[in-house]
Amino acid sequence: MRRILRRTESTRPVERRSTPARIAARAMSSIRRVRQTSHERTLERLLEQHRAELQACRRRLRIEDAPEVGDEIDYSVGNAMRAVGAAVAELSSGTVRGIETALRRLASGRFGYCADCSHKIAAARLKVLPFAERCLDCQAAHDSAPSSETGLFAPLQPLTWARS
Repeated sequence: MRRILRRTESTRPVERRSTPARIAARAMSSIRRVRQTSHERTLERLLEQHRAELQACRRRLRIEDAPEVGDEIDYSVGNAMRAVGAAVAELSSGTVRGIETALRRLASGRFGYCADCSHKIAAARLKVLPFAERCLDCQAAHDSAPSSETGLFAPLQPLTWARS
């Protein structure tokens, strides 16, 4: 057991013992630091992988943008391949943004807590998606909410037919 001596006004040493609560608090603090560095390493590794993938997608898109000589079918296939490449680049870009946000949340101490409800995100969810910023319930509500997205992956809106 660790003993800390401190001096009182009469300059005589007073013994202060480490209590179980202090020992537990120090242990939890060190566990949090280890978990944080582990999450940080995982996120940084993922960030490097996805940045490399994004750069490769962008290079392929630049190469594929060169006009090809061929018939209409070749032109159609080329357009479809460029659309797929653009979709992959958009997904990779979103993943990179998510990982960067998770690293900022980790640095600020908010990693692992839902951005909407502030409840703890399940460890299983973080294991599968280390850069998740919402708990499963809030993410489901977020995904089903009407969106103002206009990108390639914007949710489809139901068609309404006007009567004439």
